[in-house]
Amino acid sequence: MKTALFLLLSLSFALLSCVSDDKEDDAAENIVVGEGSVVVSFKNPSDIDARHHFFMAKKNDSTWIGKMNLAILFFDDTEAYMKYLPDKPDLIFDTLTVVPAKDFSIFRHFVNYFDVNEYILQKGDSVQVEYMINGPRLTFQNRKTLKFDTNFDSLASASLKRDRYSPLGKYLGVYALSMASYFSDKNMLNKDKGLTFKQKNDEKLRSMARFRNELYPESKDYLSNENRLLDSLKSFKEISTVPYYFYKERNKYLGHLLDLQTDHLDKPQITAILKAHQLNRFGYPEVYYQQFLEAVSQQYIEEKVDLVDNNKPSPPNYKQSFDQIDTSALFPEKDRNYLLTKEIKRIQGTFSHDDFIAYFKKYETKVNDTSLVNSVRNDFALEFDDRRSETASVVLTDLGGKKLTFEDVKARHNGKVIYVDFWASWCGPCRGAMPASADLRKALKGKDVVFVYLSIDGSITPWKKASTAEKLANYSENYLIVNAKTSDFLKQNKLSSIPRYMIFDKTGRLTHANAPRVESGGVGLLLTTLADKP
Repeated sequence: MKTALFLLLSLSFALLSCVSDDKEDDAAENIVVGEGSVVVSFKNPSDIDARHHFFMAKKNDSTWIGKMNLAILFFDDTEAYMKYLPDKPDLIFDTLTVVPAKDFSIFRHFVNYFDVNEYILQKGDSVQVEYMINGPRLTFQNRKTLKFDTNFDSLASASLKRDRYSPLGKYLGVYALSMASYFSDKNMLNKDKGLTFKQKNDEKLRSMARFRNELYPESKDYLSNENRLLDSLKSFKEISTVPYYFYKERNKYLGHLLDLQTDHLDKPQITAILKAHQLNRFGYPEVYYQQFLEAVSQQYIEEKVDLVDNNKPSPPNYKQSFDQIDTSALFPEKDRNYLLTKEIKRIQGTFSHDDFIAYFKKYETKVNDTSLVNSVRNDFALEFDDRRSETASVVLTDLGGKKLTFEDVKARHNGKVIYVDFWASWCGPCRGAMPASADLRKALKGKDVVFVYLSIDGSITPWKKASTAEKLANYSENYLIVNAKTSDFLKQNKLSSIPRYMIFDKTGRLTHANAPRVESGGVGLLLTTLADKP
């Protein structure tokens, strides 16, 4: 009742009030940013109602289930994802700590499958997420905030939503709506059997367009009402400048996104929007501008290029996308550089090593931003490593870039049992087992047992991020395999799937090529038995 009354008063007052100049607000608030890390902790993950985070459609024997990451922290030019496993919530929801270079970060937490709450965090912030009946509640533990710095999305949702999901949330989650419609349409399922993958993909794009057009008017109204509410809260000094500015920018570019995807913008208007863009002065990640920019690229370029293979599930031909972005008049230089960087990363993940090297040479000549070029070179350092094609050994690199072989590791630990964990940043079961691995490693401390972690990630950056998240960054026996695709040892032992574990005895001989998983009850006893042997 109080919320509804406050909203009515706010909206009516907003018609008579105005919002003060941003620079005056900055001075009045005396914005002071702390130093150090950003810490996000989770008070009661076991109380999450997992049903909120799934979206399912079922027809006869066909079922489609959507599932999303529960929370994302955007900081600098990267992000940290927090996944949710209903059967192991305590393994996933450890405290997240990052040390951002820039002052402000964005924390996004899903309330349900479609809708999110977003918060602006700054250096030095320590926040706690508590799961309530109506969704997550975020509390700052290190500083005082204005009432709606942390509650704006909750207020907007409670005041403006007419059903379980907001129209804007459904619009942005239109893929799930399209898939649900597809699986509930028996005629479409039968029709699909005679179509190529390209034809199926085109039909799904048309289905998504229909949903967007249906949701467009109500979604635009939702954004307009949010903006009026924001201006009113600012006039009452119920929201600080930085969150206010973020929410307004978010809504501006979401509005542009809706207009773009429903053909309410022409090319000259798109060009004007892109040219007018300036980086926000607070330095938080440009998540929504980048979403709009990528949607422009997708609509005018990616959806018009060939697929890698039209007859089976495959991505667009990113080499064609690269070339068309390079010559397009739509994009200012900074945006073209951003999009070309995205495409070169996709080329690396989709095409051969030779294709990547050929396009990287193009990329170097097209992009004048040396920081971007160096970032790509560092991310894919393995592609430029002369030892990536070695076959006779397992070549490793540590987090500091030092090269060695697995034989070097075995020699250093001669006289000890070695338990090898093959994993990767993208392997959910591997990472889900890391807490159990840490516990077992601690339990066997003092025994002649060494745990060695070998990642088969195809690039360095994801491995580094995952190593930090899994608390392996300061563990000495944590390595990335440089030649995972060419090593004879890995081929001979058919390392085609992970998680995978091996045990080497005190002489360095492989005794268990398929050792028990770390979560199994018997692996600790097995390692102890081997370590106790003379």
